[in-house]
Amino acid sequence: MLDHLLSTCIVHFRKITRVNEEPQLVNRFSCPGNGYFLGKEFHVITDMSVNQCAVSINLFTLWVMWVYLLCLGTARIKYGIMVDAGSSGTRAHLYTWESGTEIPNVLPVRINGDAQFVKMSIRLAKAAKDPDVIATICTKIIEYAKDRIPNAEIQNTRIFIYCTAGMRLLPPPDQQRILNSTFEYLQKHSPFKVKSRYIRVLTGVEEGVFGWLSVNHLLGNLISGHTTGALDMGGASFQIAVESPEEGPDVYPLNVGSKRFLVFAHSYLGYGANEALRKVNLAISSIMGSDNITNPCYPIGFVQKVHKINVNGSGDRERCESLVDALLVESAEFKSVDVPKHSSYPHFVGMSSFFYLNSFLNLPPGS
Repeated sequence: MLDHLLSTCIVHFRKITRVNEEPQLVNRFSCPGNGYFLGKEFHVITDMSVNQCAVSINLFTLWVMWVYLLCLGTARIKYGIMVDAGSSGTRAHLYTWESGTEIPNVLPVRINGDAQFVKMSIRLAKAAKDPDVIATICTKIIEYAKDRIPNAEIQNTRIFIYCTAGMRLLPPPDQQRILNSTFEYLQKHSPFKVKSRYIRVLTGVEEGVFGWLSVNHLLGNLISGHTTGALDMGGASFQIAVESPEEGPDVYPLNVGSKRFLVFAHSYLGYGANEALRKVNLAISSIMGSDNITNPCYPIGFVQKVHKINVNGSGDRERCESLVDALLVESAEFKSVDVPKHSSYPHFVGMSSFFYLNSFLNLPPGS
């Protein structure tokens, strides 16, 4: 029923390429069912909570689901399942909305006041070496969702699985094999609506743009026009997205309703919290010529095997900063990216690891 409504898209993306680069495919970001971003089809649903400068955020959620819903015409209560297959685990969130409203109010499915989601420490990317994890992950999600979505709506409920940096780190053949196997399993065992294009790997740029759109939509900035920058640090990658004063490399024009935004977005693969620490551990191990190391970036008393390396923490902030600067900040990949300066955003919203660290240290939201 949705396919004939796909022409009512509201957002378009166009890649502005660097000089001497091969031009990127210019496509549109339109309604799910036939949506494209930089030449790739997508479907997204999201849940986020914004609190000034620190946010615990589920990346593919409210914004893209909102765009998705604007394409629906018939007024009725609908449901959707969004699976975030990340580098540190897998999370499935359940959403509901009334499709007939002009701007649908996407809400988590709640039971006794609690938002319904299930999380597992198992990474879908692990299926590259252990294909059985696909059944383990999907079975748990299917059973969880079946018990919480009304029976009459189950066959109309779409399930989307979007993979991030954990999968991007794998060779393309491994990625495709996992995506195909996941689709085949859901097609055979899931009562929910699924298509092969609902299961894919997001690009780092998509993560950055979706995060920026979500944050600014929730803050009401897309209406006011005064936007906020977005920072998202996951386990394997780090994304930054800010409004740009002019076109340029990594700048994407976005038309949202009657407004047009120029958004700079860049993803630093390998700069997520887990991958960054892994790089530091490997560097120390290589320098020392040993698998038993002392890492100043871990707290005193920390003793654990991390990525096959026995790590002892020394809690030396200055030495840790020196290591991070030398290995990460001063690297060509990091220094070669010019983030545009724009006076219209007074601050950034920090997501994922920024939020977790802020909460762990019991710091105020605007710290």
